[in-house]
Order: sequence, then structure tokens, then C-alpha cells
Amino acid sequence: MKNKRKCKENRSVLVIGSYQDPVIKHFLEHVSQTKQARNRWVFLWEETFATTTHVNDVGWQIGEKVFIRHDQVCGVFNRLVAQNKAKKSTTEAYDNIVIFCNYLMDEVYPNVLNRPKYGMSNYSKLTQLASIQPKVLKIPFSRQCVNKKWDDQYHELMWIFKSASSVRSITTLLSEKDKKRYITEPVIFQEFLKGKNIRVHVIGTQCLAHYCISKKTDYRYAITSILRVKLPNFILQDCIEITKQLGLTFAGIDLIQTGLGWFILEANTAAGYSYFETNAREISQAITDYWEAV
Repeated sequence: MKNKRKCKENRSVLVIGSYQDPVIKHFLEHVSQTKQARNRWVFLWEETFATTTHVNDVGWQIGEKVFIRHDQVCGVFNRLVAQNKAKKSTTEAYDNIVIFCNYLMDEVYPNVLNRPKYGMSNYSKLTQLASIQPKVLKIPFSRQCVNKKWDDQYHELMWIFKSASSVRSITTLLSEKDKKRYITEPVIFQEFLKGKNIRVHVIGTQCLAHYCISKKTDYRYAITSILRVKLPNFILQDCIEITKQLGLTFAGIDLIQTGLGWFILEANTAAGYSYFETNAREISQAITDYWEAV
């Protein structure tokens, strides 16, 4: 059922997710301001699933007046990544729509950023790192621990730790106090690398890189200066290839440039780029441009 429909005037690009998602808020603002006529942007809010938004084998019913057939869809910006967070309780009807929506994005719709099945690599960062084959970028020494205390056999190294899954956590430098804690859920530990923190957003074959300057280990939770930076082509090409290896079209890749070379920390399969959008509006533009080019 897969289709390579072009995004012509009579076709729709769906944006699926929560109206509380900062990324969608930025993207909606961008689309509203640019008023690009070629694509018809249709926002499907998960909060309205099974109330005012319904789906069947033919298409989507949005309210009483709007109906989008599946064969009218030429692309999807998938932000159905924190499903049901805004709802206090689930219903069978809501759950069925989410399941069917994921099927449509995985198997039916063309040009999806990103297909749900490929986003699963973000649920185990260690598995994700083991599955990629970078040509230039190096992978830091990484371990995963659970149901035990920290094993300090690698005492000569400094370590950071963070969530091993897609659940957001604060990347923290491992202290002597932390080493005594009992680990009750999967945690990933990586060797601490001192250098420049760089985020590369890959959209198709386009890359946008930002240098994040901060005194804290996790720049997202500190006073940080974000500067647009131009990276060597061999690094950008590696980022593009890694994105493809993971089955993705859109990824937020975290790098560190050190005196020992370039390292990849992880690839975010549902990049929360709103943090960077404050300083770089071109990310939303690059996403809209993607459907202009396919």
C-alpha cells in the first residue's frame, strides 16, 4: 500500500501530535507565518482523538466539515511521541486510533518524519549505538547497569550517566556519592569526554549544526549560548549515513569534538528541536522544505 505521491497542491501533509508539544507550537507558528501554498498542512491533535477526530479505512474525519482521505496524504510530520501524556485516562477508542495511526505511518503513508517503528531504537541507547557503523565518528565507551551498584572497575575514567531509554533525564557527572547508589532501573554510563558539544539536525540530506556553549555537563539545563556552526563535510556525511542506518529521515545527533577526535553520543529519533529553534528558525524551514523536494 506504500505510495510515492508527490506533495502537489491537492495533497496534504499531516502533522500529528499534541498541541502542548513545544516543537509543534514552533512548527505551527512557522507554517502560519510563511503561508506556503504548495502544501496543505493538516494538524491532527491527539487530545481530540476519539472525540472530534476519527479515522477509518478511507480517511480522517476532523470535526464535522473536514475529511482527509488517506490517498490525499503525501507526507507526515510524526510527533506522536509522548502519547496520551495530556490525557488523564485512556479509552479503548483513543487507543485504537493511536494503534491505527501508527500503522498508517509505518505502512501506508509516504514521506514520514519519522516512521514509529524506526523510532524504537531510541528506547535503548546502547542498542542504538551498537547498531550504527560510522566511518569517522567514534563511539564513546558505554555501559548499561540495572539492579546493582556501580562497578568501579574502570576507575581510571570519568563517567556521566543518563536515561538508557527515550525518557528525558539530566546528564550528570558520576560522583563518589552516586557510585554508592543502588541502580533500580536501566541507566547508561558513558566515559566523560571534555570538548565541544554539538547538535546536528539531519533532515533528509540537509544538516543544521549548532555549537552549545555551557559550563554545565548537560547544557539543556543551564545558561547556554547556541551558535550556528559549519562542520566538515565528512562529519555531516557521517551524520546523514547514521540517520539512514537507523531508518530515519529526521534526527537530532549529539556530538562532542575532542582532542581525540569526534564522538557520537546518541541519535534522537524524535528531536525536540524547539530548544534550538529559539536561536535557529531555519530548522522548521528545513522540515517544510523536505516535502517540497520529495
